[in-house]
Amino acid sequence: ERGVLSTTIIGHFSKFAETGVLKKEDLKRILPKEKIETFESLHKKASFDNLNDWKKELPDDFDYGEIRLLWTFFDKLKKK
Repeated sequence: ERGVLSTTIIGHFSKFAETGVLKKEDLKRILPKEKIETFESLHKKASFDNLNDWKKELPDDFDYGEIRLLWTFFDKLKKK
């Protein structure tokens, strides 16, 4: 039996965010509300070119998969 890593699942959700299929209500079912709000607040004030820069500015409990998902989601919203 093959186990599925949470990073794999978050990666799939990031693909949905890229296409615009993922809605904010969906995001709230995936990640804690506090993380979404923290990221959204920073995203409104700043823009970074890579995951490492986002990681440096966010609290330590954010992992790269979560950052990628949130970054993709909020960038897609901004472009609408």
